[in-house]
Amino acid sequence: MFSPINFFQPAYLFELRPYTYPQTIKAMLIFFGLLIVVGVGLKIYKETQKLEKFQTKLLERYFSLLTTMGIIGILIVWLRFERVTLLAGRFWLVLWVILFAVWIYPILKYQLKVAPAAQKRANEKKLFQKYLPKKK
Repeated sequence: MFSPINFFQPAYLFELRPYTYPQTIKAMLIFFGLLIVVGVGLKIYKETQKLEKFQTKLLERYFSLLTTMGIIGILIVWLRFERVTLLAGRFWLVLWVILFAVWIYPILKYQLKVAPAAQKRANEKKLFQKYLPKKK
């Protein structure tokens, strides 16, 4: 049975060929597959919609994050399924979570700090353009 306390014990975390239940493999495949599907969906949305430059940049960053981390996650699942010595260790999942957190931090910072200011500027520009004469 999984215990979060036992997970971070070095003997458990650094076991070189851990046994993984088939249900765990399926759940991990679904999760990492969903990351890829959402990333590709964001890319399709970006290509089909007319968006502001900052929105396009934000969607591109999320696409990169989700597809890359999904592919790395599927690689981790495959290595665990095959029980490859050293490469199937549980510590790779911890490293994956750390890498995900480090990568998503600047994206969220951009989304929460830069994007609202850019949205405000875009709205002001649209308001200003409304009063300019139209081209004939």
